[in-house]
Amino acid sequence: MMLSIAMLVAADDGAMVRCALAKTPAAERTAMQNATLASVTRGTPPTSQTEALIGKLRGRAGECQPGSGAVDSRAGEIAVASLVVETLSNALQSQGVDVLAINARLTRTPPATLDALLAKKRSAEVGAMMTGLQAAAGPKGKTATVSRLLAGYAFNAARLGKLFKSTAG
Repeated sequence: MMLSIAMLVAADDGAMVRCALAKTPAAERTAMQNATLASVTRGTPPTSQTEALIGKLRGRAGECQPGSGAVDSRAGEIAVASLVVETLSNALQSQGVDVLAINARLTRTPPATLDALLAKKRSAEVGAMMTGLQAAAGPKGKTATVSRLLAGYAFNAARLGKLFKSTAG
């Protein structure tokens, strides 16, 4: 369940994510997932308790980074983004959304639009992208819950893609 996104990355990144999640107690993982869903669907920032759990996951990822005993902020960000993307993907699927269709739309989105999304800029291009994602999500794409899940998923998937790209290039 958790690792499908991580499997898409380079072997070292995938191994690091698997290691960090394996070192994370199930109760902490579940708490982070539940808090992510609550935060995204309510449109609220993470609580300090959630931030503390995320900090622990980042630290574990740094410990797991191959060839490095030091905490690696990139590794931590990949582990956190992987957990968030997987959580939101599962939530979208439970709402009947075809996540593969969403991923196909995101893949065709121009890099400048994804950069604007990551910068949290409200632009016509980002608006058009979100409208396209809602259309790809089908009739439920216009509900407030699915719309928020889509926005969170798109943001974190773009973030994860950018993190992966940072090692490839």
